Amino acid sequence: MAQRNHQKKNLPLRLYRLIDILNPSESYSAMNFRDDALREMADITAQGKIPLLVGGTMLYYKALIEGLSPCLLLMKIFAPR
Repeated sequence: MAQRNHQKKNLPLRLYRLIDILNPSESYSAMNFRDDALREMADITAQGKIPLLVGGTMLYYKALIEGLSPCLLLMKIFAPR
């Protein structure tokens, strides 16, 4: 969906990231955001650019900057697949 929106507006395809990445019925947590944002930020930085984060809630920024509870990380590691 994001790709189609960018094409309609003649915007560069990778101008925005982490937009329209899931169906609204799918769950997405601060932990998911942190993993996705760190990956995208590393990619942007590797291109010699500076990532710019806009929008969202402070919970997600806090998860990104400070990390998450070690208990949550253990749950992620040992969660059934």
